[in-house]
Amino acid sequence: MANVTNPTPFPHALYRKLGPGGLEYQVLAVRGTFRFRGDREPLGLSATQHPIRWQETYAGGPEGSQQRFVVNDSDLIVGKPTTDIHVSGTLRAPTGQPSSTWRVGVKVGAVSKYLRVYGPRDFQWRLMGGWKVTPPEPVHEVPLDYRYAFGGHFSPAEAHDAAASADSLLYYPHNPAGCGWLPTRADYRRLPKEIARPLKQELEAIAQLPAPQLEDPDFPIASPLDRPSPAGFGPIARWWQPRLDHQGTLDETWLAHRYPLWPEDFNSRFYNSAHPDLIMPEYVQGNEEIILTNCLAGSQLMPAGQGTSSFYTHRSRLPGLNIQALAEQPSGKRTVTTLALDTISIDLDERELTLTWRALFPTDDPVRRMIVAASALRTRRRA
Repeated sequence: MANVTNPTPFPHALYRKLGPGGLEYQVLAVRGTFRFRGDREPLGLSATQHPIRWQETYAGGPEGSQQRFVVNDSDLIVGKPTTDIHVSGTLRAPTGQPSSTWRVGVKVGAVSKYLRVYGPRDFQWRLMGGWKVTPPEPVHEVPLDYRYAFGGHFSPAEAHDAAASADSLLYYPHNPAGCGWLPTRADYRRLPKEIARPLKQELEAIAQLPAPQLEDPDFPIASPLDRPSPAGFGPIARWWQPRLDHQGTLDETWLAHRYPLWPEDFNSRFYNSAHPDLIMPEYVQGNEEIILTNCLAGSQLMPAGQGTSSFYTHRSRLPGLNIQALAEQPSGKRTVTTLALDTISIDLDERELTLTWRALFPTDDPVRRMIVAASALRTRRRA
C-alpha cells in the first residue's frame, strides 16, 4: 500500500478500481468543502471538511427497487470524462412568504439549468376537455427531490412483497420515483399480459393524481401522458435513463465471455451521474463564476427585467485551486500529476460547496509514495 502524505486540509482516499478494457488503476480522490458567504464574496474554507463518501446514499423506496433515487453520490469511482454538477437541499419561496410558483436556476461557467417550482397541484380528468392541471397552492418550500418531478411507478394491488413488486413494476424509465405519470399502450407491453391486463383496468379508472411540483420552464407539463425529461438538479441513478444507455449491453454473451469487465460497447459517460443538463462539456479549471437564482436565502434582490418579477441571486466563483500529486513508483520514476476537478456538489440547506478532484495511476508500476499538494491557480496573462 502506498504511503500518502497530505498536508492539505482536504480529505483524500487512494483506492483501486477496474476501468474500461479491464485495466486496473490506483485512483486518488481529494475532497474539499467550502462555505458560501455574502453575495459576490469568495467562498470560504469550511471549518468542517466532509470525508470521502465511500458509498452512495439513497431514498425513495426499499433497497433494490427501481424507484430509489440517489441522494449523495459515492466518491469511490474510477473517474469521470467531464465535470458533474450536483445540487441538493430545499427550494424556498424567495420572498419568505408562501408562493404558488417561482423560478430557480443554477449556472456554473457556461452551463446553466432552470426549474419552475410549484406548490401542490393535481392532474384532473374532465369528460369535457381531458386532463387539466389544477392551480398550485401557495407553499413556503419544496424539496429538491426527484419525487416531486414528473415520473412514477405502478404495480398490481395484489403485489405486496418486494420480490413480486419488482417483477411486476411498471415505471417511467427516466424517473421511477416521480409523480404525475400514467402509462400508455406501449408501456404495458413491457409486462406479461396476465399482469398488464388488470393493472391497465386499475389505472384507467384514475381521474386525479398529484402533478409534479418541479418542471422545466421550457417544457410545461399538461398531462400524465406527456413524456418530459425529469426536472431536477440532483444525480441520476445508474439504472435510470438516459444514463442506463451508456452502460452497454449486459446480455448472455457478455455474462459468458466478458463478465466482470464492462461490455465492449460501454461508454465512459456512464460515470457522469449529474442531470444531463448539468454535465460540463469538459473539466472545469477553477475560478468559474457561480450564479444561484432563488436558491440561497438571504441573497441580494436583483431586477429580472421589464415585465417580470424580481429574483434573488447569489454570485460567487469556484475556488481557484490546483491539486497535484507528487508520486514515486518502485521503478524510481517520479511524476507530478494534476488532479481533474470532476464533481461539484452544492448543498443549499448547509450553504456549502464540495469539490472532488481525481487522478488515475497505472498499477503495472504502482505508486509507492505520494505527496498531495494544493496551490493557487496561476492567472493567465492576456496578450
